[in-house]
Amino acid sequence: MKVQWAVLAEGFVHDARGAVTAVGINQNVLVTPNLPIRARRGVLLILTGEPHEFKSGRSISFTTSVTSPTGQTLMAQSAEGKVGDPKWLDVPGSMNLVAESVIEVTEYGTHIFHILIDIDDEPQITAEVEFYVRAAEDTVENVAT
Repeated sequence: MKVQWAVLAEGFVHDARGAVTAVGINQNVLVTPNLPIRARRGVLLILTGEPHEFKSGRSISFTTSVTSPTGQTLMAQSAEGKVGDPKWLDVPGSMNLVAESVIEVTEYGTHIFHILIDIDDEPQITAEVEFYVRAAEDTVENVAT
């Protein structure tokens, strides 16, 4: 099983079919004139693998955290559950994992969402997604010099 892709967004909802829908997709740059600021951010991970890896009843735990440019943990949360019944046994399996939080940002620079996924006795799956906090007055000209 592996992380096929990850996306940042302002938030996530379910549509009429129950499918996960991203709101404010690819929100990887937060521009603000002042700090601190509270910002809502979330990450969606798509896990893919062979059908047998998504066997019903397998235990899964999912931990996310966000660190600032100086390594301060701004948010950490965990969830656990069981893998549900696969719909099709003849196609590769997939699973959506979503984590959302309001983060109090106190520094400009590169922030990182850290994701740890544990499924039964399998090797831990990890992913990182960066987002950037910039001052409102930052422009290409100001940053390049």
